[in-house]
Amino acid sequence: MSDRRRQSPAAPQRRTALVLSADVGEGHLASARALVAQAQAWGGPDLVHRDGLRCFGRIAAFVIREGYRVQLRYAPWTFPILYALFMHVPGARALGARLLYLLGRRRLAALIAQERAEVVVSTHPALTAALGEMRRRRRLEVPVCAAITDFADWEIWAHRGVDLHLVCHEVGLRAVERITGPGGARVVRPLVAPELFERVDRSRLRAELELPQERPLVVVSGGGWGVGDLEGAVCAALSLDRAYVVCVCGRNEQLRARLAARFAREERLRVLGYTRRMRDLLRAADVVVHSTGGVTSLEAIACGTPLVTFGADFAHIRIHNRTLSALGLATVCSTRAELADTLARMLTTDARPAAPPLAAADEAPALLAQLTPRVRPLPLWRLAAARAATSVAISAALAAWLLTTDDARWATDRVPALRPTVAVAARSPITPTVVEAPRTALAPLGRLLSAHCGALSVAVDGVPNTADVARLHSEHISLVPTLHARSSLSLLHERRALARAARRLGLRRGFGVLVTGHSVAPVHYLLARSVGGKPFAGAVEIDLTGLRSPRALAHLLNRRTRAARRSHRIVVLKLHDGSPATLAELATALSRLGVEGSLHAPLVASTTAARVGSRASVTTAHTRIASPATRTATPGPCAAERS
Repeated sequence: MSDRRRQSPAAPQRRTALVLSADVGEGHLASARALVAQAQAWGGPDLVHRDGLRCFGRIAAFVIREGYRVQLRYAPWTFPILYALFMHVPGARALGARLLYLLGRRRLAALIAQERAEVVVSTHPALTAALGEMRRRRRLEVPVCAAITDFADWEIWAHRGVDLHLVCHEVGLRAVERITGPGGARVVRPLVAPELFERVDRSRLRAELELPQERPLVVVSGGGWGVGDLEGAVCAALSLDRAYVVCVCGRNEQLRARLAARFAREERLRVLGYTRRMRDLLRAADVVVHSTGGVTSLEAIACGTPLVTFGADFAHIRIHNRTLSALGLATVCSTRAELADTLARMLTTDARPAAPPLAAADEAPALLAQLTPRVRPLPLWRLAAARAATSVAISAALAAWLLTTDDARWATDRVPALRPTVAVAARSPITPTVVEAPRTALAPLGRLLSAHCGALSVAVDGVPNTADVARLHSEHISLVPTLHARSSLSLLHERRALARAARRLGLRRGFGVLVTGHSVAPVHYLLARSVGGKPFAGAVEIDLTGLRSPRALAHLLNRRTRAARRSHRIVVLKLHDGSPATLAELATALSRLGVEGSLHAPLVASTTAARVGSRASVTTAHTRIASPATRTATPGPCAAERS
């Protein structure tokens, strides 16, 4: 390590530093308390410790705290998924940092101003991300320092907006500077209580803790929340004849009760919950078996007790433990048998390993006393451009959402491209009636219309087969595709289906497209135009489900369509099945209605010849759908008259 990084100021400078931590486990709180204690022992600066998690609000603080605890205790398989999301999905970390910044910027700024802090120190990645974003976006003028206690997840712990990162090893120095640039990190003594670096009389500690003097002592720890396979670690340690085991379950009372019940008759085991004498246990132990890494690992290394990691092998814990093993600071065990063999070897008096010494490093309080701003905030033009781009994106998203919902029906009356045709030209001699039918009813419906009503437009729901299309074209029945608006989430699927149907029908440009459904929105009319069609909708829609007698049906049709026929508005008859009985009643009703003589030309037709497979082309009649701008046309979908 260079002399520049070891150098400390000649005299301590008195500055007020605000240390922000989070009660997510015990490690972040312990490192904050240790930093305050080191500053008091060194003689400056003045450090004030506060809970920064509450600055994100009650709901966010609860999710960050309890979500992590529930994941590790009850569903550890979900944590690697979340970890992979933030580590490997591009933009996930930036989005998370932006969200934390938006949640906590005002409360964090108010807390910093209240404490009159000249330096802000963070011991939790969420706080680091929020403070770093505040520094880069000119929301915070004082320098920010981040304390990193892990040997993994440098991408999550580090932030470009933080002026200085405190790491406990050279490996962290190189990793952080790859993110922040040169000078963004310094190696410091581990952020643990100062007394852990002092030599202690182990016999005296064991006497105070009422532990046996003559037996090897194994301390098993699962962190503040009691995470990991502590039961397996206890079993492996008890398999050694002379070993005495102390298991610390933290605040996991269920685990403590279960272990106490299972090993009730075991005299060589003591099961503890959360204890304030953890440091004394670590110094009194011969070996420490720990699961979750973090500050407990640093405390064991600082006091010179050999460390074995076991019981939690996933996500960042796995990387942390493997890094410690690669540096010679810990031994990693994957199975209970491997753990038992490792403990047996370590507890042999002649082979007990000495703890590896820590490299010389700076004092964290000294670096805080001389910390100056290093981060250059973003230029004002970039911040203004980002705000403008955000406003435009939100406005575009809102407009797109409005166009996909029927709440924006007002747009159809103001934008011609979104306006469907609901009436034909007043000079047209035909009655604008369209039968909407499923694919299974095309063949019998074509024979019926050809025999009773002449040529008529039929709207096809879906993609018809080639044989039906050729047969209906030969009977001079014009087919038009249907765009059935089911939901705004399937717009691309609806467009592809509409394009396939148009190709199957041999339609290219200027053909009619019936837009129907319960969730019709302006965007569906744009979809119809995007494939070359002219969207039209029924001014009156009559559902023929559950047909009654032909006479009653004719009366219904006459009553519902009389006004529409006078103003040449489009009437859509919705047919849901092609059974012979249904078609016979429909034919009789149409005959009674007196529309037989007026339906001799198709309502909507293609302007090009339709070719189906190897069949001959059939040229359909040309009948133009007029714009609603004519004197007798009715603009808009006429929702009041639709059933």
